[in-house]
Amino acid sequence: MKSNQSVPVEASSHAESGLFQTMIEHLEVPLWLCDKEGRVVSLNALARTYLNDKGEQAIGRPFNELIPGTEEDFSENIEQAVFSGMSSEVESDISLSNGQRCIVWSFNPIFHGSNNIAHVQIVAKDLTDHKLTEKRLASRLAYEHCISKCSQTLLTDPGETREVLDRALHHLQEATGVCRVYIFKNHEEPGRGLLTSQICEFCAPGVRGEIENPVLQNVPYEDGLERWQNELLQGKAINGSVSCFPSSERKLLVPQGIISILVLPIFAGDKWFGLIGFDDTKTDRKWSDEDIRLLNTAAEMIGTFIERRRVYKALELEHLQLISIFDTINEPIYVADPETFEILYQNDTLSSVFGDCVGQKCHKALQNYDSQCPFCTNQHIFGENLGKSYIWEFQSTQTKRWYRCIDRAIQWPDKRMVRCEVAIDIDEIKRSQEKLRSAKQKVDDANRSLNVLTEELRERNESLQEALDNVEQLSGLLPICANCKKIRDDKGYWNQIENYIESHSCAQFSHGICDECAESLYKDTKWYQKRKESERG
Repeated sequence: MKSNQSVPVEASSHAESGLFQTMIEHLEVPLWLCDKEGRVVSLNALARTYLNDKGEQAIGRPFNELIPGTEEDFSENIEQAVFSGMSSEVESDISLSNGQRCIVWSFNPIFHGSNNIAHVQIVAKDLTDHKLTEKRLASRLAYEHCISKCSQTLLTDPGETREVLDRALHHLQEATGVCRVYIFKNHEEPGRGLLTSQICEFCAPGVRGEIENPVLQNVPYEDGLERWQNELLQGKAINGSVSCFPSSERKLLVPQGIISILVLPIFAGDKWFGLIGFDDTKTDRKWSDEDIRLLNTAAEMIGTFIERRRVYKALELEHLQLISIFDTINEPIYVADPETFEILYQNDTLSSVFGDCVGQKCHKALQNYDSQCPFCTNQHIFGENLGKSYIWEFQSTQTKRWYRCIDRAIQWPDKRMVRCEVAIDIDEIKRSQEKLRSAKQKVDDANRSLNVLTEELRERNESLQEALDNVEQLSGLLPICANCKKIRDDKGYWNQIENYIESHSCAQFSHGICDECAESLYKDTKWYQKRKESERG
């Protein structure tokens, strides 16, 4: 529960009035209003959905008695709002018609006047979807973290194969929370066809193991597990409630106390090695597509590990174990000496981009620098950081593509510590982010242009209005001299008519002379008489 000093809010002393009820009915959150004894005096439609009975029956009853499916006592929160004027929040689970919901209750004092607390406002916020999202995210992160540890174990643990697999299964059991995780290995037997036997297992505390169960050794697929053989061989999963499985399969699973199960194939190289199983002996667990996808990744890693160990055992060369891992990854990988910068190994993906770089300096072959790259990350993975991974993003100076690089120091077959880098291509993600930024910039620019145009339009409107005002000044009665035709302005000054009109309108004058005035003024001049004669002739 958390508290904070409330801000006084004026409330009507008639909280149950029609106006108040109309106001809260339009709120998009469930809301109750209680008196100082915690009895409900008003509630909106959304609040009624939280009650087992009708909302009308809630009026006058203590709030604590109305919320179904919760053992939470809200008296303390109501008292805190009434006596200390403090708001508070508390989280609880309740049972509603749409299932179990996680609710955060807010208790806020409502003031009448400056210091008089009249009511307590209670607001419910449904966090169920948010909690479920958090739970799914936490589950996903837990999966990825444990699968990462599983991967690290399979990649770097130098122990015996059985011991390494047991530790990997431990990580997968932690990730899934199931009761048992195990691996079966396939083998042929003349006259019996394809058989499978359990070779390793990890169980949760308190769960009985089945590793010593003789029934789980040399199990023929033809003896009731034909469906498993067909599905797993195609890379498909077997999962669900054991009670829904065929009787031939239940015969093997029920005696082990299995309620629900997930089985995934393990392929070592191009061969079907066997299977990895996840048993739940306590609940009827439902496996999501995301669960299956992530655990399929683990199964692939285990298959890769088993294949690598097979190659190591056959060839008795330790470096082939690393190469067999790297060559299965479709991202550029290289290994270099941190002292000489010589490239010791590169995978096929990196070769397809940069060609054969083994024996060359990594800074020259990959970034075209004559000396150590200014952004070299060796200091982040050696020295006090030995054993830690360093993840960073970089745009290649050669390919101009963006990569998320994962760097780590690993032990090379000759026992020296070397630099290993995996570069994951994220160029499309970066380009998408840049497009989003560019689109946002265009929207911002358009908004700014619109603002400028709006301002220009406003200024033009003002100019037009001013001109209109000036024109309207000429529409009244104008005092004009009967003799000289000057106009008197509102200050008492006499102005030439053209000057007055130009100053009070948008009109301008040009001067000429009419025929009558020309005759009156110039009839005795020679040039005028000559022009008139030429016009008549």
